[in-house]
Amino acid sequence: MLKIAKALAENSDAIFADEPTCNLDNGSIEYITNTLKYYSGSVVVISHDRYFLDEIVNKIWEIENGNV
Repeated sequence: MLKIAKALAENSDAIFADEPTCNLDNGSIEYITNTLKYYSGSVVVISHDRYFLDEIVNKIWEIENGNV
């Protein structure tokens, strides 16, 4: 979460996050969800947390067996 917070503070154009909610408490998940929901840059996320994805993304690409 610290690297995502740093990227947000630096006004990065894009954030790439691999399982950003893994090992976070509920308060931290809520904070990162609300922050990324209104982030103006691009976000690419790898996550199994469907609630988190539903809250922050407008398109989901599923990759299975090497196929998109």
